[in-house]
Amino acid sequence: MTGFLGWAGAVCMAAAGCTLLHMLVGKKGIGKVFRLITAAFFLCAVLSFLPTVRKTLAELPQIEAQTADTDTLRAAAVRQLQEGTEARLLDIVNTALASYDLKAEKVAVDMDTLADGSISINRISVFVLPANDLRCSTVKQVAERRLGMEVEVHYAA
Repeated sequence: MTGFLGWAGAVCMAAAGCTLLHMLVGKKGIGKVFRLITAAFFLCAVLSFLPTVRKTLAELPQIEAQTADTDTLRAAAVRQLQEGTEARLLDIVNTALASYDLKAEKVAVDMDTLADGSISINRISVFVLPANDLRCSTVKQVAERRLGMEVEVHYAA
């Protein structure tokens, strides 16, 4: 870092010196040659740091590129999306069933992720305890009305 700070200071000083010299020399004759020489001097001052950077970059530890299995990542993302969707739908169904003194144990979703990233839900299954077998039609009606699509009701194992 100190090498970089020293280089930055040298570039600033070279810029200030070149500017002062440009103001002192004339615009004709030898002044044009002097301007060309100061421009080359400034360019050398700027480029003087490159060998140090090259050496420093060579000393950095090499990081190997790791290739991740995209199918595994995609499957994990789809699984997490499905689990999150099922948990959210379970909350929605249980909120709707609370006024009927009923509770769903689980919601299973059959869904597809399309190529454009959109989600298509094909089927929703709501699982209730066998004790609620007489009220399955109520669970079905309430869940379908709340979710806006057809729902299948099954007994939780």
